Amino acid sequence: MERQHGSITRGILHLRRQRHRGSASRDTSPFVALRDGMGSLVERLQQSLREVQVLRSTAVVGVTPLSDGGVHLSLATGEPLRADAVIVTVPAYTAAEWLQSWNAKAARLLREIPYASTAVVSLAYRRQGVQHPLDGSGFLVPRTEPLPITGCTWSSSKWEGRAPADHVLLRVFIGYAGADQIVEQQWDDLLARVAHDALCPLLGIREEPVLARVHRWLKAMPQYEVGHAARLKQLEEALSPFPMVHLAGSAYRGVGIPDCVKQGREAAEKAWQYALRS
Repeated sequence: MERQHGSITRGILHLRRQRHRGSASRDTSPFVALRDGMGSLVERLQQSLREVQVLRSTAVVGVTPLSDGGVHLSLATGEPLRADAVIVTVPAYTAAEWLQSWNAKAARLLREIPYASTAVVSLAYRRQGVQHPLDGSGFLVPRTEPLPITGCTWSSSKWEGRAPADHVLLRVFIGYAGADQIVEQQWDDLLARVAHDALCPLLGIREEPVLARVHRWLKAMPQYEVGHAARLKQLEEALSPFPMVHLAGSAYRGVGIPDCVKQGREAAEKAWQYALRS
């Protein structure tokens, strides 16, 4: 792109002009999301499964390899469950608890993966109460700025069907690694007030939100520190004597949904091949 247009910025502007020329409307958003929310992805997956038993609202509290090559799952109900193989997709710190009794090295490596807590504050306003045209997708806040938020997505501009025509929906992000105490310690109404007060001067908001919702994601964002790839290699080596146990999820090779789907597919293939051999 830089070689063709002289700079990356010129290349991006060229692509943006091309997109506008090829669009039926300048208001068409280039972003895509599931109309009924991310939960519908899991619901659709469950509906597509055949000859599979899905245990919903059933918590696993432990995983233990068996001498015959299988896996014993400990359920919160106290019922035993045996499997040929298992794919562990819980956060790394939870997986560490499960592995501690039979693989201390792997448990230590998992425990070393740090996590941050964040909060998402959804605020809805009457359109006439927001002066900014919201002609974009939102903004990010660099850490050098003295603001208590890390970014804001203009959801009703970014995706269709997120708010009535005379209202706007904004999603504000609070907390990051090393500065997530506010997310873990403060009340929901305070987080909503922090988000609202931060947006008012930036977007020219002149009234209170008609709706405010706070969703906390405590210890939900894994941090890929320097040396993360080396740690994963050591983790694979520590688990190599236990081919019936597989790891997948945001703590390892990507936090995005496509990354996690890819890891899930790869782990499922490995588990299936192991089950065929055992």
